[in-house]
Order: sequence, then C-alpha cells, then structure tokens
Amino acid sequence: MTVRLALVLLLPVSLHAQSPSDHALLARLDSALATTAGLPAVTDSPDPVVRQLIRGITGLAEWEQSRHRPTIERALFAFDAAAARRSDWSWPHHLAARAHLRLHAERAPILESAGQRS
Repeated sequence: MTVRLALVLLLPVSLHAQSPSDHALLARLDSALATTAGLPAVTDSPDPVVRQLIRGITGLAEWEQSRHRPTIERALFAFDAAAARRSDWSWPHHLAARAHLRLHAERAPILESAGQRS
C-alpha cells in the first residue's frame, strides 16, 4: 500500500480584501440610495478606496435631489477610479451601473465622458 502525502499551501488572503465593516457600510449606503429618506451619517473609513466610493455614493444621492449633471459625473469618475484601484471588488462596478440606470430612467443623455477617463 502506498501512502501519498498532499502538500497543502496556505496562501494569505489578499491584503486588499474589503473589511467586513466596510462592506456593511457600503451595503447600508447602497440600500439607502433606493429610498427617498437620504443617506445615513457615516463614519470615515481608513481605506482610501472606500472613502472614494462613499464620495461617489454621496454624489449620486445629491444628483437625485438636484439633477445637476456634473454631480453625477463626479460620482461616476469616483466609481471608475475605485474600480481601477481595486479591480477585484464588485462595489465600484455595481454603483456605476446603478448611476447609469438612474440616468437612463431620467432619459438623460449618456455623454461620452460619463465616468470614463480617456
């Protein structure tokens, strides 16, 4: 009888993984976007990408009130920059899609610059 040994490598989890508290914060803000009650007060995250996403979410919420095009453009740029920095996170893509869907629902023209840097 032959005994085979398996070598198990334990690789560290990505150092850029989103913390559970940051994930919960972004989920709460995302849920608040679906309501008209406004965004809850948030504490600052130590993660610069999460802060960037929070700025984008805030911009999207402000656009809901004002319909001022530069506000949503800044939000889309924040989502794009966050996606570039953390391509393994789904939040930037999800939030950009939400913004584009809101623009579509308002029949707002999608400009060439809508969240995409050249």
